[in-house]
Amino acid sequence: MKAQGNSKERTAIAMLIFALLLLVQSKTVCVRTVRQARKSVLRQDLQEMRKAIDEYTLKNERPPQSLNDLVDGNFLQAIPADPKTLKGDWVSCFLDR
Repeated sequence: MKAQGNSKERTAIAMLIFALLLLVQSKTVCVRTVRQARKSVLRQDLQEMRKAIDEYTLKNERPPQSLNDLVDGNFLQAIPADPKTLKGDWVSCFLDR
């Protein structure tokens, strides 16, 4: 009877270890997916702001003094949030480095 008990315990432990490994792997995949999504949003926002800056500069013959100039001039609907800080304060993003 003891041999059967040890076998069941080993099987249960092996299943628990396997479940933990799957959990760790799925967390890694989730973190990577979120990171890639944030990079994609950042890239898209930067392209949109670059286009608005170029259009503003062409129209006004000078670059904007702040991102608010782009919103005030209707070149952007709103300043996009920085995906890292989730705020519209892009200056602090560059000053923290």
